[in-house]
Amino acid sequence: MITSITERIEYIEKLFGKGNPTSQSTNIEVYCPFCKDSNPNKKKLAIKIDDFQNHCWVCGWRARNLFSLLLKIGKKQQAIEFSKKFEIQITNIVDHKEAIELPKDFLAIDLEEFSTSKNPMFRNPAKYILNRNITPKRCNQLRMGICPTSFPFHVVIPSYDSQGNLNYFTARNCNTSSKRRYTNCDKSSSEIIFNEIDIVWSKPITIVEGPFDLAKCELDNITCLLGSSLNEQHPLIEKLLLNDSPVIIALDKDATKKTIKICDFLSGLGIDLKIVLPKEQDFGSLTPLENHESITQAIPYTWDVSFKLKTNHVFKF
Repeated sequence: MITSITERIEYIEKLFGKGNPTSQSTNIEVYCPFCKDSNPNKKKLAIKIDDFQNHCWVCGWRARNLFSLLLKIGKKQQAIEFSKKFEIQITNIVDHKEAIELPKDFLAIDLEEFSTSKNPMFRNPAKYILNRNITPKRCNQLRMGICPTSFPFHVVIPSYDSQGNLNYFTARNCNTSSKRRYTNCDKSSSEIIFNEIDIVWSKPITIVEGPFDLAKCELDNITCLLGSSLNEQHPLIEKLLLNDSPVIIALDKDATKKTIKICDFLSGLGIDLKIVLPKEQDFGSLTPLENHESITQAIPYTWDVSFKLKTNHVFKF
């Protein structure tokens, strides 16, 4: 394991060429591979030596560590080696970030009790879950709850990391006519893997779009993007590559263009990839059984499938 400042500088320079350490050796500046300037002597990419955060003062590139940077410039093997070499040290740095906490009024949902409650703060969220065809078992698996004061008339879904620490939560408005469907905690969703605690990386992993798509899929080993984008800086990519995990992508039809972009990206990284062909109805509108059948019928993402999706080919189901 590389621990000394000198060893870290040598490691960075091995990857990016000769750099200019700052006077106190907190940063080292190297040539930025994203800038259009062809002069290698212009070193504007600053890398923190202790945790490898990096930022270019010219083009604006920024990343938490070198993994996503190396992946972005096509150095997949070096990215994986970097992650393995510094995994413990990087994890320790990340753990010191301010912890996320659930609101103090959070209560786990008891569907049977809450659905017959005279208090609408309890009854409405429970009714909403039942109307979405989400079973009590799935509700408990996802640790769903309510916050009658903090988030009235919302269903709160927490997320936990691999160590069982809360890393995110989102609250779904039960008022279907509301323009604002979700209220999220004060943290970027691109920094976390939603409910990583439930994932076994050695098995195929299904990726859906949102938390209620997740709730409508009664499968093991499934996570959601909390959106419809995925890139080199998302922590999910590092885990997939390190564990050589097979992936099934199952996004809604209205996100077909983003689905193609994600699949092309993952396929380009050499990930064993399948896709659930988008249907007319969204995942959140289908029953758990229908979603289960769709996922079991996922097909390999090949050049032919990619071409047909890009040309709006009508698939027969």
